[in-house]
Amino acid sequence: MSEQETHIGTLKRVYVGDHPEKYFEERCRSLMGTDEAYIQRKLDLHESWLNILRYEYDEDIFVIGNEIWVVDEDEEIGGDPCFCVMNRVGDKISFATSFYNGGTYLGEMLEDELERQFKNQK
Repeated sequence: MSEQETHIGTLKRVYVGDHPEKYFEERCRSLMGTDEAYIQRKLDLHESWLNILRYEYDEDIFVIGNEIWVVDEDEEIGGDPCFCVMNRVGDKISFATSFYNGGTYLGEMLEDELERQFKNQK
């Protein structure tokens, strides 16, 4: 059943570099083991290493330029209005968000706000 959700937490930067796909592949391989046939089936199904992490392992991962960020802390606290607020300090981004989960989810709220803030910094 859909309901209003409110979360507070932090994102942490886990990678800075020119090849985020390599980070995703290494992360996937560390989670999936050594069965190459299984790995290839998952890659064919999801079409990218990032999608495997998002949809097979429920990891909230965000790519901003050449940086990769992941949810570090998340606490659901309840609430009413729809909003997302972020504050970056070094390698951490704190966030507070509230949304109706019948129309969106935590990863989408965070990704939309990161994109909005990143566009404003260019």
